[in-house]
Amino acid sequence: TVAVLLLRGWRQTPWTAFAALSAEVWVRGAPAPWLALVCASIIIGVGYGGLALLLAHRRLDRLLASRRAALELSAGAALTALAVSGGYAATFVAAGVLPASSATDAIARNWVGDVNGILTLTPLLLAAPLARRALPALAKHGLLIASQAVSLAVLILLLFGVRPMGDLPLAYVLFAPVIWITRTWGVIGAAAATLYIQIGLLVVAAPHLSGSSLVEIQYLLVTLALTALLLGAVLAER
Repeated sequence: TVAVLLLRGWRQTPWTAFAALSAEVWVRGAPAPWLALVCASIIIGVGYGGLALLLAHRRLDRLLASRRAALELSAGAALTALAVSGGYAATFVAAGVLPASSATDAIARNWVGDVNGILTLTPLLLAAPLARRALPALAKHGLLIASQAVSLAVLILLLFGVRPMGDLPLAYVLFAPVIWITRTWGVIGAAAATLYIQIGLLVVAAPHLSGSSLVEIQYLLVTLALTALLLGAVLAER
């Protein structure tokens, strides 16, 4: 959503709200009264549309090839996601669907999910128009890419498959291959590596973990994605 708004302009905001409403109906089975769903979808659309308008005004470098661009996207995403999550939860509390005692937990879950999604997917999608030009260079380094992918896959299996959540601090070893990949491929490598980890987590660990455990891992992955994104931006800038 954020990538589309940045590429096509903030005037796509109504489509953002429509997409959010469609997801509530088709994916989640309309879990609240229609008025609440419409209001929540408008909050999502206005929130991220406002972020796109602000970043466009700041003339964001879409390739995130500077510290300023990476920091503006990261900070903007974090603050906007917090506002959107708060408004989203408040809407369902007001509708009587969500207990007020659960609002804080709902905000935390929505926030970490949105921020991870933005930091992981947006850089890749913003760079997608240049993908065809990059393919020849990637093809020359197939062995390196394969070795990086295998290294990351082995760590994911060991950390989330053999002992899922047995020792969360051990998950910090994921920083080593992600930094290696980021130093090789920059911001795009950082985003691709964190997306790879997210997919691996869903495939390997998610079926065996509780919701709270998954959220705990997602906070770790926010740190990982932010570190990789900023490192890639610094490398590109220099």
